[in-house]
This record gives sequence, structure tokens and C-alpha cells, in this order.
Amino acid sequence: MGAKITGLKGLEDYQKNQDANGKKLFDMIVKEIGTDQELRSLITHRSLLSLILHTIDHQKKIRALVNSTKSNEVSVAAKQKAQVILYAWLDKNIQKYKGKLDLCASDAEKQIKHLGRGNHWIRIEISAYNRRIKNS
Repeated sequence: MGAKITGLKGLEDYQKNQDANGKKLFDMIVKEIGTDQELRSLITHRSLLSLILHTIDHQKKIRALVNSTKSNEVSVAAKQKAQVILYAWLDKNIQKYKGKLDLCASDAEKQIKHLGRGNHWIRIEISAYNRRIKNS
């Protein structure tokens, strides 16, 4: 077991000489690399304390990473929901718009409440819908 860390001075001294395995653990976890066995091989009391201190030092970066991941998940879910709603509308209405992509997109944008997507996205999705129907 290593020397005990006492008081702020001890913590500052320790931070200056952080265990390299703590940083390795941090990088492996954040970058999602390495196997469980590789992670376990780095774990000691000293490396875990170093990991905690390194995490505290980088909390803004970590918070931004977590928020970005959450935001991406929400965005993907919203697009999928909008696509389901649009495709249901197209199932009922597409036959009225043969060769009239712009009109179809415009009407879909106006008629589907709370779709939350712009005309450009709707046009792309109508084209994808038509390809799906054609290939079925």
C-alpha cells in the first residue's frame, strides 16, 4: 500500500504525480477501447484514485460528451418518430401525388401537425419511401 494522502497539500502533491494507469483507465473508458481484462489489469487503489482525480479535472469535457450523446439519442428518436408519422400519412396519400414531389412535401408539411421537420427533410423521406415501395 502507498503513502496516505492527507489534506489539500497531500492531494495537490498526489495530483502532480498521478498514477499513469488512472489516465489509461480514463482514456479507455471514455474512448470505449480495450477489453474487460485489459481494464481489470490496470485497477489498483492508486489507479482508481487517479482515475477519480482525472475525472474531476475533466468534468466539463465529460459533461459535454455525455450531453452530446444524450442529444444525439434524442435527435435520432425524434427523426424515427417523425418518419413513422410521415410514412403513415404517405400510405394514405401518396397515390394523389404521382410525379409531384414538391406538392406532396408541401402538403405533408402543412397537414401533419407536430411533425417538427422541414420541407427538405420531408422531400428526402418521400423519395426514400418511394424507393422502398418500388423495391417491395
